Amino acid sequence: KRDKRTRFLKADAIYSLNKSLANVWKNDFKSSKGAEKYMKGMLDYERSKFGTSDDKTLATMVTYGAMLSNIGRYKQAEGIYSEIIAIMEKEMGRRQTSVAVVLNNLGRCLLGQGKYEEALKCHREALDINIEVTGEISALVAKSYSNIALVYKKQGDYTQALEYYQKAVDIRQEAEGFDNPNVATCYSNVASVYYEIQEYQNALDYYKKAEDIRREKLGENHSLTKDSASHIANIERLLLYQNN
Repeated sequence: KRDKRTRFLKADAIYSLNKSLANVWKNDFKSSKGAEKYMKGMLDYERSKFGTSDDKTLATMVTYGAMLSNIGRYKQAEGIYSEIIAIMEKEMGRRQTSVAVVLNNLGRCLLGQGKYEEALKCHREALDINIEVTGEISALVAKSYSNIALVYKKQGDYTQALEYYQKAVDIRQEAEGFDNPNVATCYSNVASVYYEIQEYQNALDYYKKAEDIRREKLGENHSLTKDSASHIANIERLLLYQNN
């Protein structure tokens, strides 16, 4: 009995170490191999101790998938997210917002691999689920519209990108208020499309809207406020150059 208990204590200690090291290294690109190793160690432990469908295991799988995606291991992340969706569908059914969240993650992995149609399919399914469960006016629906817009933007379909980003703007404004930082993010997304198609005045207008909100709500020293200010300065230089 003591030997068995000792083995479990050792396993728990290794798990705790894996978790600590993964948390330290997961945001450090130079240590991505170390982070991946220890995240996998956590996941293997949780699979064996709690089972694949346990909430702890699923949460670690989601974190592991996000880490893989962040370091460009899109194919591996795609496999993790596909497995999560299959487990969730079996345990609770597919029409759940938690499934929609993972579908969005999967869509981003597919986008990273240039699989645009597959990415759109994931994001559209997530959108349908979110509308069904939360109604049209919700942050989750707005996020789905933004994800769809990003795929169109990457494809070079800027008309569709603007249409879906505007849907996200409208929903965020109604759900969260006109001066919410999430609305500012939507404005920045719209501005980025106008910048891509060289409609610099429109881009400038939307970046200024974003900056106004961020300066008021987040402060002028916040990284997002500074990001908006940088875009504005860049476009103002371009416009000055064009007019001379």
